[in-house]
Parts: sequence; C-alpha cells; structure tokens
Amino acid sequence: MKTVPVLASDEIQEDRPISDEELAIAKTSLVQGYAQRFETLERLIDQITELVAYDLPVETLEEYPVVLEKTSLAQVRSAAREYLGLESLNCVVVGDLSKIEKEIRQANFGEIQIYDVEGNRLPSAVKPF
Repeated sequence: MKTVPVLASDEIQEDRPISDEELAIAKTSLVQGYAQRFETLERLIDQITELVAYDLPVETLEEYPVVLEKTSLAQVRSAAREYLGLESLNCVVVGDLSKIEKEIRQANFGEIQIYDVEGNRLPSAVKPF
C-alpha cells in the first residue's frame, strides 16, 4: 500500500494556472486516446447514448479532436476559474484513522466527516473500531 503525503489547504489554494506544457500534454493524451472510445460495440453505444442524452449532432464525434486541438490556454484557464472553485472541492481519504487522522486534521481542509466501512457517517466524537 502506498502512502500519499497530504497537502495543506494553503498549498492547494495557491493560484497557479495551468501551463502551456500541461495543456499540450493534456491535449495530446485526449486526442491520442480518443479512438479508444470506439474500440468495442459497448463503447460505441456509449458514445451514441451521450449524443442522444445531450441532444448533440453526430458530427460532434468527428469534430471533438479538432475542437480540442483549437482550445486555447485562455479558454482552459477561464473554464477552470468558473467551474473548479476551491469552495466546492471535496477530498476523500481512505485509510486507518488511527494512523492518518492527525495529519489530515493538520492539513486544515475544514469539516471532516468520518464514515465506517459500511458507509455510515459517524458522529464526530465517535471513531470506528
């Protein structure tokens, strides 16, 4: 099992926009992986289902890689500001509470909710096991 260090909330809130290099990597990955969406009949049906669900024309499937390539850094940054606000960020941490609780609380993420292995929320004063 791998232990992942916890970032403090002030590290996450640091205003660091996506870079040109990060955008290029993301575009390359999405465009090169696009064909995988059609590799099986099930995946093809998934794509058609999305078109129907969102009332999109069939041409959307052909245009997606082209539109993706044309997406600018300014557009990505604008969308990130609009849709990825930290006020709506949730962090799910799974592990042995006795080993991780102190570090999680020190990270100062705000309210911490503790659940048992069945997914039932526990009162904050009650700890599992």
